[in-house]
Amino acid sequence: MNWFGESWLAPACDPADRVETPVGVECAHCEERIVAGDRGVFLNGDPSPRHFECFIRGVIGSGGHQKRACPCYGGCEDDPPGATRRDAARAAMEYFEEHPPEPFMEIPIPAKELKACPLGAAGAAWLDGAPSEQLRMKNQDETPTNAVQIFEARPNRMFTEDQRATVRFLRYSKAVPCAECGRKGKTHWTLLISFKAKTMAAIIPKDSGKVDMPLTPVCRTHLLGPAWESR
Repeated sequence: MNWFGESWLAPACDPADRVETPVGVECAHCEERIVAGDRGVFLNGDPSPRHFECFIRGVIGSGGHQKRACPCYGGCEDDPPGATRRDAARAAMEYFEEHPPEPFMEIPIPAKELKACPLGAAGAAWLDGAPSEQLRMKNQDETPTNAVQIFEARPNRMFTEDQRATVRFLRYSKAVPCAECGRKGKTHWTLLISFKAKTMAAIIPKDSGKVDMPLTPVCRTHLLGPAWESR
């Protein structure tokens, strides 16, 4: 895939694949002409350019589709009424950025099941007799430092049961950094096995090249997969 215009800082934006902006050529999606300052792509084998927003619209669908309110789901909402194809593409991308998809939904795990998780001695003591919403890990001076709740993933048709079973969501009382990008947050996810992470902030995710240990906190802008999985 070749790209043109200003980089959107994705792994797909390899400088070697950058080409001149095809000013005056019609976009394959919206049929509006590319103008100076536009950014977009040429898909492999297709000589017609696409605006960046139009390309994204072809991947994520309309705003109505993302809301599961389009005809695919028995609804009637699709692109905004009266919008041009270009404006509809912009609206779809804006909705996607404001409502990033969650690969799984969270469900709490009973404390008795959590005792089997590899949390170490501190984690085992932490679980005994404490309500899940009030769990705290303390140092030797009994000063609260942080707390984490662990959630299992609900079944999802996009993933096998083996994949789902390894996923855990982490909810901290204080923000902690993502092990991949350093972004701090109170909600992360992880795997119960050694894993690798890819960034989700791009159409073509890229492997960071590092292997994370089980239960390492990673923010949800990354895809996770077993360390031994081919990439």
